Amino acid sequence: MPCSPSPCDLCRHPSPMALGRVQGRPMSQCPACRQIVVNPSHWPTRVQEKTRYDLHDNRWDNPGYREYLGNIAGHFRSFINQPCRVLDFGSGPESVLARLLRQSGQDAVAYDPLYNLPLPPATPPFDAIILCEVFEHLRDLNSELLLIRQSLAPNGLLYLRTELLTPGQLPATWWYMNDPTHLRFLCPESLIFLARRLNLEVRQTDHRKWALLGPLQCEIKN
Repeated sequence: MPCSPSPCDLCRHPSPMALGRVQGRPMSQCPACRQIVVNPSHWPTRVQEKTRYDLHDNRWDNPGYREYLGNIAGHFRSFINQPCRVLDFGSGPESVLARLLRQSGQDAVAYDPLYNLPLPPATPPFDAIILCEVFEHLRDLNSELLLIRQSLAPNGLLYLRTELLTPGQLPATWWYMNDPTHLRFLCPESLIFLARRLNLEVRQTDHRKWALLGPLQCEIKN
């Protein structure tokens, strides 16, 4: 198969393999880390991306959305024994997850440059960072991973929520590729390479939609 001209931006393998068009978009997959990336020529513009985000009903007063994020916040809290300084990386306009975490006793901060929510100036590293349905939207992966590493305490936790392409599942029939703002996709084996880029390791994962990367400054419950 022909090779993609650009090295993999996750594991730096020099020759990702072209997959052809998947659900109308040209994609490539790295043979090493298994990350799938949409050809950048078919990425939406920033304006198009934000326009689509704004169609989502991701508001605090949407009980269904609040319940969804409440379950995620509860799952995250099940891994820690004490309150932490938490960064909600890519929080969306109303920072619902950060607000739920603050209600439960966490010191949570929201960050989303698309909605003019910057990191606080001169902030100390965070004990934990949550990427909830964010990784698949990242454009400049090298810069984003550097920011995550710099924002995370040396023994901090990264809690990742993103759908994973499971073994035997065909990209062409995977619903997660329907969203034009989804630019990159991970397989379960990709998590090892992501952890390495952040000088972390995979501690726990369900191999479908979440992963916990450590070591942790907050103690993991047994």
